[in-house]
Amino acid sequence: SFSLVYQHLPEESSVYRYTAGIAGSNFHYAPELQYKTLVPFVNVQFKRNSLRDVGGKSILARYVVVDKDIAPDAETIDYNKYNVFNIRYGYAKPEIIDDLRYYFDFQLGDKFSKLSADFRYRKLTDKYRQYDFRAYFGTFLSNKTQDDYFSFSLDRPKDYLFDYDYLGRSEQSGFFSQQIIIAEGGFKSMFENPYANQWIATTNGSFSVWKWIEIYADAGFYKNKGFDPSFKYDSGVRLNFIHNILEVYFPIQSSLGFEPSNKAYPTKIRFVLTVNPNKIVSFLRRGFF
Repeated sequence: SFSLVYQHLPEESSVYRYTAGIAGSNFHYAPELQYKTLVPFVNVQFKRNSLRDVGGKSILARYVVVDKDIAPDAETIDYNKYNVFNIRYGYAKPEIIDDLRYYFDFQLGDKFSKLSADFRYRKLTDKYRQYDFRAYFGTFLSNKTQDDYFSFSLDRPKDYLFDYDYLGRSEQSGFFSQQIIIAEGGFKSMFENPYANQWIATTNGSFSVWKWIEIYADAGFYKNKGFDPSFKYDSGVRLNFIHNILEVYFPIQSSLGFEPSNKAYPTKIRFVLTVNPNKIVSFLRRGFF
């Protein structure tokens, strides 16, 4: 991977820093299959109210160019090359006691356009009880695609922009297929048809009961063209060893029923595992909350 970046710090302005550049990457998304990305971007980071403030707000605009190798047995080659324009406004105030983050996102591709919003709030009480809440909403403004490659998902997003740190990007079974990244619907249970080609609205919540042991629950609606909205929910136990770095989810009750009664229950357990050095360094600087 590579990146070329230019930064400008204006004086007497509400903007703290302008950043422009181009980034590229070349990795495998499946055995013997590579993908390449080229991303020109501009980022505007606004000034904080004071030097003591943490976080801030920014606007990111980028044009993502993707070129993928196609598997010999692929049924379609529609998505070996595609481009997506993306603009996002984000706000973050990652304090230890009250952690607030949200963003608004717009994407425009050749055959679709979509809007989404993600809101997250985490609170640590004086008794070291932790409460997590997240809400997500996404809708297509237009969608001329014939499959779910660009659709919203209740769990395990498609990641067609290659933003997420999947350890097994193409895995359909086995340990790495159970990795979860809390994005889009944010569900922990795995449903047969988790995709939405029209809109999705979900909430995710959890609260601690003892140290790193938590109870979680997710609920939401999603809509596909030609069908009525569907409602799904799930709940279970979350072992939040290191927030966003190492977590394990044990589904208990969901729209699928009582999940521990499933003979294949070990394959239903989900985990968060981050190996991104930047995220780990950021966590160490921030502390263990």
